[in-house]
Amino acid sequence: MRTVVFALMAAAILLGIVQGEHIPFTAQLQPGNAALLARGGDNVAQAYYLSLGRGVPADQAEILLFWANDLYLAALEADPHNRRASLSAAILFRELGQPDEVHSLLRPLRPGEVDERTRRALGQVNALLITESPALGAVEGSREYLTTIGPGPLLTAAGYRAKNKPDLAKATLKEAARRARPLLWRFIAALAVDGAMVLCGLVVVIGALIRRRTRGSVAHEPIPMSPSWGTREAIEAVVLWVFLGVLLSTAANSMAPLSGEPPAYLLLGPSVLSAVVAIGWVWAVARFRAGFGWYLATALKRVAIGVGATGLAVLPVLGLYRGFQLYLGEKPSQNPALPLLLIPDTWVAKALLVLAVGIVIPALEETLFRGILFGGLRRRWSFWPAALATAALFAVVHLNLTGFVAYLLLGLLFASLFERSRSLVTPWAAHAAFNIFNVMMLLVLFG
Repeated sequence: MRTVVFALMAAAILLGIVQGEHIPFTAQLQPGNAALLARGGDNVAQAYYLSLGRGVPADQAEILLFWANDLYLAALEADPHNRRASLSAAILFRELGQPDEVHSLLRPLRPGEVDERTRRALGQVNALLITESPALGAVEGSREYLTTIGPGPLLTAAGYRAKNKPDLAKATLKEAARRARPLLWRFIAALAVDGAMVLCGLVVVIGALIRRRTRGSVAHEPIPMSPSWGTREAIEAVVLWVFLGVLLSTAANSMAPLSGEPPAYLLLGPSVLSAVVAIGWVWAVARFRAGFGWYLATALKRVAIGVGATGLAVLPVLGLYRGFQLYLGEKPSQNPALPLLLIPDTWVAKALLVLAVGIVIPALEETLFRGILFGGLRRRWSFWPAALATAALFAVVHLNLTGFVAYLLLGLLFASLFERSRSLVTPWAAHAAFNIFNVMMLLVLFG
């Protein structure tokens, strides 16, 4: 009976994939993402002003304009009626020398859509967008309104240059850089966290090399695995986790409000609850004797090793992710982390997000993938087959084709840390550090 139940769950998962209801690696566009994506575009535009203000040549900083425009276009894909996003994209297309795209984004105002003052400002903005040499009055009249739009100062500066007033154009961009200064400090804070992780990694590596030289090569014994569960229970745990995750996510989507931001628990709850049930199932089958590998002896040392490993790996992994993103032409709207940022804009909500994504979920995923799945396979297989199988499944369930190779490498790293340290504390610390760094960067960019 037990085999039949889990076989039916696996068949239901495959049926959902075949019917197109739960297809891995597909983008999920949501209207609620539009404002978030547009906000990200504004912040990338501010990063462009900061780059110019610090002497970066305009042709080198221009890559930021393409990135910002991708975000605005993704916002329009999620919500075609988002006027701010359409205006921002039109401004950037004009700046990037693509006038045909500008006309396609301009649309007439609907009655009652904006007040009279904004209507006049928008009329002047449209004049700047479609005219090679706009009137100076249009430049001055729209300047105040354009300061509220991410790439707006670019259009004002272009208007001043068209009227042969380069000093005013330069002053406009300088003022935009001054307004963007708070973003710079947020980026510096996030990079300081990564710098601290890299430093920790270097200290760990240097310490390991010193110990190796003074003590000779140290043999690492295989992880002692519980005899009360094995490969079958590991597979059952993964099937149960995926099946319940899909079921609970569907229920959560039906409970989400039709408008406004969904509560954070509806976004995070299904994954957390399904993982808890899957882990609990193996624990019960093992007659409540499975430890999964959470050995806490010398925990502080193992946390340092895990954080250090992430510090050395995070930039190469993210660089690999970005390379595949460019190669596959992935749009920013396909980032699977975006829905997590649709939370109330309060420090309490952000702190809970970091706690859940950075601490709780890595602990559950490491227990499930390394403690249970890798542990179960490792009882019968050698390290590399068990690590590759676990890492591949870890990459698949993240449902992100662009990040598949990056997640695969992270899965191998976490398995290696578990094998060498013989404790889940080490891969959990690495996983937590990676997630916290990424959430911080996303909050800087979109939050």
